[in-house]
Amino acid sequence: MYNQHKKYFPQFFVAVIICANVLTVRAQTAFKYKMKAGEKLKYRSVRDVDQLQGNPGGEFKIVISIHSLVTLDAEQVNSTGITYTTSFDKCAMHVRAPAAGINDTDITLTPLLGKRTRKTMTRSGRTLSSAIVDKPDIRDQLQHVLAPNADGMMNVIEEFNSSPVQRGESWNLIERETTPQGTNGAIDNVTTLNCTYTRNVDTLNHKCAVISCKIAQDIKGDVKDGNTDIKIAGTGKGKGTIWFDVEKGVLVADDSKVTINRTVTNDVETNKEEIQLHDSKTLLP
Repeated sequence: MYNQHKKYFPQFFVAVIICANVLTVRAQTAFKYKMKAGEKLKYRSVRDVDQLQGNPGGEFKIVISIHSLVTLDAEQVNSTGITYTTSFDKCAMHVRAPAAGINDTDITLTPLLGKRTRKTMTRSGRTLSSAIVDKPDIRDQLQHVLAPNADGMMNVIEEFNSSPVQRGESWNLIERETTPQGTNGAIDNVTTLNCTYTRNVDTLNHKCAVISCKIAQDIKGDVKDGNTDIKIAGTGKGKGTIWFDVEKGVLVADDSKVTINRTVTNDVETNKEEIQLHDSKTLLP
């Protein structure tokens, strides 16, 4: 009996190995947020801005560094989505703009502290609704001009593919954001992300899946400053990395660098701008 079936054992053994390898390769990971109602998460959010403006009068450089602490408060949670608020606990800015008479100036954006934005998202991080709960009252002129540089720093949620993915797989996401400017006007930013689940690592006391992203942006805006109409148009290109704890369902960190080239046109002239933007966010213990 052994001799009759001996010739089939090697083929069976190989088939088992092949099946095991296929199952390993096709193992998929679902990127889902798992916060509980009442849970609060704290993040350190940092932004560095290096902006070069050019107009007929010459070139002007502005360097801004913003350090902030952000609280995410999960309010309502169900099987399909999460409603939460974010707010600044701290938001301090260092500015250097010699052409504007600002030399190494530190500014605390006090009017922004504690002002909440409420969002509802799917478990994969896609925003379903967003509303400002507490509107900041910024009366200082310099703070009014500089505060928009902190826009987006409270966003400590990244969107993921709605379906499970396997390591090495890529997917595309499109994010649309409208940022009000002053009392009249807004800038529309459409961001296209090409994301790839690359590897797993242990970092910051978490077991994280690592996602690499290629970033492309399209920027358009119409703003009215007094009696002056201003049009803004530009593009951005960059890359980023996301660290996500799949088991706990929480964003651990992200880091991105984007170069933006845009034109700002008013009734008199057109200014060209190049902006180097570096954002990073880290979950605090």
